Order: sequence, then structure tokens, then C-alpha cells
Amino acid sequence: MNFWSRFVFGFLLAQVLPGILCTFFLFFISVGAKIIENNKPMGFADYLAVHAQNMARVPIWLGCFLVGATCLGIVLHWLSWMMLARLEQRVEQERLPGLEKLPWHDRPLLLQIILWPIDLIREYGYLFLATPSFEKVLRREKLVQAPPEKFAQLSWIEDFYLPFAQFLANLHLALMPALVAVIVVFNHAGYTTRRLLFLLLTYLVIGLTRVLSRQQLISLSRAERDLVGESPKPSNSGKK
Repeated sequence: MNFWSRFVFGFLLAQVLPGILCTFFLFFISVGAKIIENNKPMGFADYLAVHAQNMARVPIWLGCFLVGATCLGIVLHWLSWMMLARLEQRVEQERLPGLEKLPWHDRPLLLQIILWPIDLIREYGYLFLATPSFEKVLRREKLVQAPPEKFAQLSWIEDFYLPFAQFLANLHLALMPALVAVIVVFNHAGYTTRRLLFLLLTYLVIGLTRVLSRQQLISLSRAERDLVGESPKPSNSGKK
């Protein structure tokens, strides 16, 4: 990738856009009840439009929003990257063949989509409560392990998988405030069958986004492993 490709896909798409979404919905959660009370009953998208109009009225406030959203997007990105590094180190520690063999990955995709909050709590609990040092959240880059003649191939693999893997990994975190925003609106406006279906769809979209991000990251990890020539390590799950 050249500079502009990295800027567009690696920064704007993977970091800034999720940061904007996350910040927008976090702000909406804080003022959503007031917006609902001060306006006639409307749909969820209409309340969001009112919120966006209120933000756009003050240019300085809008500029601060964009700066804050960019910073939050970078934080989301590094949280995702720390999680990937921690899981890869766990794979090495437990001598598993790859990320795909972690217990919550080695099960039907539909179950992973439905149970994403449990998996998310498990992973971030593991990251923040069971990480003894910074060494456990440092990812071993495959570039330093690859022979020089494979640099171009490795770079192509990372350019192919990494931008969208990062985007999806950050997006599923950024969409969680959107789910809370939907609940805030419907708690005030009331629930109907259509609104319950919309709430369920939002929940499942977050789970699907999470699964897609893991598919990309696992594919990247496997492709890097195959290219560098690392042989899968035998699992010691049967040993005591």
C-alpha cells in the first residue's frame, strides 16, 4: 500500500469512522432522553437526525467532536490490537494450532453471533485482569521472522487482510453504544413488534461484525504462519 491507501483504509476507515460512530452515539445516549421529551414522537432515525442537527449548529463544537472522535477511534484501534496480541500469546502458551482453536472460536458461528456479549466480557476480562505485564500484549510481527525474499508476499497478505480486519474489529466496539442508544429511545417511546425486531437486528449485527472481524484476523494469522513457515504446535489440552 502507498501512503494514501494506508491513510484512507488504515486510518480513516479503520479508526476515524468507528470513532465518529462511537462518539456520536455516546453523546446521543447522554442527551437522548431530553431530545425525545422535547420533540413529538418520531422514529429512531429522526431522533438521530435531530441530534446531528443540534451538534452541527456550533462549528467549534463540531470540530471538537471530530477531534475527540478521532482520538477515541485510535483508542478503539489499540484496544483491538492489544486484544489480538494477548490472544496470540495465549495460543502460544497453550500450544494451540492457531486463534481458531480458542474455545469460544471453536464452535458454530451462529452461537458466536448470539453470545457475543459473553465472549466480549470474557476476552476483556482476560486482557485487563489476567495480563501480568506489557510483554503479554506485544504482538510478534511476522515481518521480522520472514526471510527477505518473502517480504513482498507478506506485505501483500497484510495489505489484503489487515485494513478490513481492523475496521471490523473497531466497528463492533463502536456499535455497542448504538445498541444502548436504541434501548434508550425505545424505553421512552415504547416498544412495538417492529421496534423489538430492530433491536434484535442491531444486536445481531454487532455479533456478525465481531465474527467477520475474527474471520479476517484468523485468516491473516494463518496466512502469515504458513508463509513464514511456522508449523502448528500440537495441543496439550489432553495433558495434565
